[in-house]
Amino acid sequence: MGKKSGKNAGKSNPTGSEPVKEKKSKQQKHKPSDSAGAAAMGVKTPEDAAAKLHAPAKPAATETASPASVDAREGLMRSYADSLRDFFGDQIEGIKSEMDPEKLSAFTREAKTIIRGGLYSGIGIVAVVMIMLVIELHSEGRIFPGVKVGTTEVGYLQKDEAKEKIVAELQGYMKTPLFFSYEGNTIEVPAQELGIRLNIDQTLEKVPTFNIQEEGLLQLLVSTYAAPGVGIDYSFDGDAVIGSLEQKFHLSDVRAKNARFVWADDELGIEPEKNGIAINRDKLIADLRNRIENVSTSPVSVEALEETPRVTAAELEKERENLVALLKMPLNLSYGDDGLTLKLIDHLDAVSFREKNALKFNNTRWALPVVITDGQVAMAKSDEVELTSRIQIEVDGGKLEPVLAENLLKDIEVPTSPANIYKDDNGKVVIDGKGEDGRSVSRPQLVEAIELAANFGISDVPVPVYVEHAPLTISDDLKELGITELIATGHSSYYGSPANRMFNISHGIKKFNGVL
Repeated sequence: MGKKSGKNAGKSNPTGSEPVKEKKSKQQKHKPSDSAGAAAMGVKTPEDAAAKLHAPAKPAATETASPASVDAREGLMRSYADSLRDFFGDQIEGIKSEMDPEKLSAFTREAKTIIRGGLYSGIGIVAVVMIMLVIELHSEGRIFPGVKVGTTEVGYLQKDEAKEKIVAELQGYMKTPLFFSYEGNTIEVPAQELGIRLNIDQTLEKVPTFNIQEEGLLQLLVSTYAAPGVGIDYSFDGDAVIGSLEQKFHLSDVRAKNARFVWADDELGIEPEKNGIAINRDKLIADLRNRIENVSTSPVSVEALEETPRVTAAELEKERENLVALLKMPLNLSYGDDGLTLKLIDHLDAVSFREKNALKFNNTRWALPVVITDGQVAMAKSDEVELTSRIQIEVDGGKLEPVLAENLLKDIEVPTSPANIYKDDNGKVVIDGKGEDGRSVSRPQLVEAIELAANFGISDVPVPVYVEHAPLTISDDLKELGITELIATGHSSYYGSPANRMFNISHGIKKFNGVL
């Protein structure tokens, strides 16, 4: 078609009846002719077109369609699409022609702004969602942001990275001595001497890590501002701490002293009790915990309290007969063929006494031990339960050590004999050293065994002995041949042997020693 002007320019009559209102002249888009377009389709109105497009497709013919029929159908579908596009385009043009130009311009600007804003908002939302997802995926298995272990920042690290950082800081801390002050005197004590042990793996078990299946981005953000602190998992020996400080501040001699037995003019007498002072254990332990948890080296102030003795001369005199009988009882300390018979009555300088309390249930034979501190224990009277108290023997291992070492331990304990095994330049195996295992006696366990035997009238005391394996150094070429450990050792004494036997043994050793 060519250009049209006038009211009906560029406008077809979809109903074939009355002409529609005139629109502004425009370049008419290509439209199929009536015969090839709407007439061929049987489409007269937009409703007809919509119904045609939504109608169910007819079953395909069983015969193979000819190329001409395929082209005809494709042309027909293109005609449908062109018809609909032209129809809706004409409708929009009609609406625009009826609007005020200024309003149309304003509407167009607003529409573009809305569309552009919606597009940007959509892109922004998608971008935010993608960023959140990336952050969550990247955070999987990491420690929550802001988390501290002691004073070490470990937020957003992998656990392996956190462990390296924590170990580096705590190793430095363990090498730094702790400071203690008492009455203006300040001393330094190595952490190892106080029995402090830092448990890194157990500490890391308590560190919270992000799990994408259980937490979300909100928890990550919250932890940045309110991250939980994780305390260091540690332990130390409170008795070792008190003992070390008492020794360094010379407080052992001013402790309260219980009454004790002493020899005076070949008679067994009783030395009375004596008041003293002792380190405030509760305060010291609490302050030391605070320093360790905060990885701090600030001095710990040691405080002393008055201490009263637990065993008086009157109580000792009351149980004198029973205690003296226990002290006079022979204790047979033995290991294999080695042994020592010991009577504590002969070593009273190493003997002291303590009070042991227990709750006795009258209807049973059981008694529960009770520890009484400086405070008093109040207990309602009851026929079923009573608080019992008895004096027990204590042994000072340090003061008994010279006797044990000279008469027993020197015969039992054997140092290890390391060995170095290798090939010399001639290919002969050289065994440098004996490679013999050693033996050692556990002093604390031995003293505990002596105390137990003395208090319960047990005469036989086995000596606790531990075997210490000899360290072996074996060259790599011998390891490849299967020489990796000591299999057995043999001993043969030729004390008192005739000269010919000693010669034969010596000759055999020289001939076969080191032969592989």
